[in-house]
Amino acid sequence: MGRNQVSQTLPWLTEWGPVIASWLQQGLQPFVFTHAPDDRFAPDFAALMHAQISLSHPALPALPPWPGQQQPAIRQKSLFD
Repeated sequence: MGRNQVSQTLPWLTEWGPVIASWLQQGLQPFVFTHAPDDRFAPDFAALMHAQISLSHPALPALPPWPGQQQPAIRQKSLFD
């Protein structure tokens, strides 16, 4: 399902977003596994998938921020400080 260009996954997400939303509305807890050649796009893909599911399930809670998106960003200390 995954692609390195997240926008290329939109046809699948448009199809599966309402299905997953329906499962959630039925009280089910679906697990979705995805993979792409370069998984650094996973946060963007998850955000796009969440947006598509939210179209059919507006009560879906917001995604928490990814660790790299939190402010202030956590940085490793230098060994030479």
